[in-house]
Parts: sequence; C-alpha cells; structure tokens
Amino acid sequence: MPCYYSIIERDGDGRFVGQIPDLPGLSAAGLTEDEVIKQLSQIARQRLHEMIMMALPFPEPSPIDEHLDGKKERCCRPVLLIIE
Repeated sequence: MPCYYSIIERDGDGRFVGQIPDLPGLSAAGLTEDEVIKQLSQIARQRLHEMIMMALPFPEPSPIDEHLDGKKERCCRPVLLIIE
C-alpha cells in the first residue's frame, strides 16, 4: 500500500491548495483541507492505477523534510496519504 506525503497550504484568498511532491503534476484546490485531501487521494489513486496498467514502478516516497525546506515560513501542513 503506497504512502505519500502531501503538502497543504493556505492561499492568500483563504482557499487551500495541496500537492503530492512524489507524484509530479498532482494538485488540488478547495475551500477546506478535507476537500483537498479527498481530491488528492482520488487523483493519486487514479494515477497509481494508470501506472499499474502501464507496468510502471511507483515512485519511492521521500522524507517529509525534503518537501518542507523553504516552506517553514509559510503556513503549510504535511498530510500522509495512504492510497488504497
């Protein structure tokens, strides 16, 4: 069961934006963190399914510290996503 960290930040307009750095190009936005987490989980599940169908290996998860460098000044929160 793959597990990847997502980074969720609050934009200047109050919306939440999230991404999964280990799965480039995956991002989501919403009014609440929960909404963003649900969207990211669905998108990640779909991407990993596509990778299985194409016989591609999953990316190795990287440590959360690598993703937080330079973001400590901004309001962000790491969330561990377990993709089922």
